Amino acid sequence: MDQPLKSPGQNALEDAFHAMFELSRTSLAPDLALRLDRLARLRAIVSENETRFEQAISADFGHRCATETAIAETILVLGEIKHAARHFEKMDGAAAHRDRAAVHARQKSADAAAAGRRRIISPWNYPLQLTLAPAVGALAAGNRVMIKPSELVPRFSALLKEVIAAKFDATEMLVTGIDDDIAKAFAALPFDHLIFTGSTRIGRLVAEARGAI
Repeated sequence: MDQPLKSPGQNALEDAFHAMFELSRTSLAPDLALRLDRLARLRAIVSENETRFEQAISADFGHRCATETAIAETILVLGEIKHAARHFEKMDGAAAHRDRAAVHARQKSADAAAAGRRRIISPWNYPLQLTLAPAVGALAAGNRVMIKPSELVPRFSALLKEVIAAKFDATEMLVTGIDDDIAKAFAALPFDHLIFTGSTRIGRLVAEARGAI
């Protein structure tokens, strides 16, 4: 029996995944400088587009108070980034007073366990916070990240895809489209880690793809 043809979106998704896969297995784990750089780029995305995110989310909701978006989403994400960056800076400063060879060996071992490909499936209700807060931890741990935002907030999802692509190479962090066929294909990809917050329907797709039900 002929296999059903994949959509262009599915083909692009698989191509992006395999590019991440190859680099996650062949490249050295990112050092502290690169991790801090990625966090700085993420911080710039949030800071530089704060008003655009607020407007997109409000339009998707029909209306949402800008203060709620600022407190529950923007400030929280920026706080997560600040905390992660400070943690790394303290680690790097402490390492300067130790034997560099021993520190490098321990870091390399820890990075080998942490670095990989992490996917995030995010919901609609607090889309900025519940998408980018998990991404902070993933980037800080040295992972490559692919995000499938919610189809229920199309303006926000399109904006997120645009601004991430402007600051990150597609092999570092990528936002997918939100077409109906993408969710199932995304859930089936063999990532190293999955962070999922969302609907029962998408949760079932994830569980089916992982053989949990």
